[in-house]
Amino acid sequence: MLASDQKLPVAGGAEKRAYVRSMFGDIAPTYDRLNRILSLRQDLRWRRHAIDRLEWERVPDGIYLDLCAGTLDLAANLARRPGFRGRVVGADFVRRMLELGRHKADRISPVAADALVLPFRDAVFD
Repeated sequence: MLASDQKLPVAGGAEKRAYVRSMFGDIAPTYDRLNRILSLRQDLRWRRHAIDRLEWERVPDGIYLDLCAGTLDLAANLARRPGFRGRVVGADFVRRMLELGRHKADRISPVAADALVLPFRDAVFD
């Protein structure tokens, strides 16, 4: 059991995280196209389905987190939904991915952050 002031260890170590960050940074310019090709365009359907199940309509002006957001496709899909008046924070540790996706919709706030060490307060997202 961890003491309340003890931090959890970060999985994979700094070297592995740097490798993954570098790899995704390298493929960032072609990431969306690769997603479409490799999934046979099923990635579009998966995102729509995920957002349909989110029940965001209960809090249409809420703040939502898209974690490991990549090029912000999911965030943009939610942000463009009719009736959505909230904000989507798209967090990813590959800044280049976020830069490439930031134009996809209004109501998106890209944040460069590692999913293992998030810079957000508890209970800030709906």
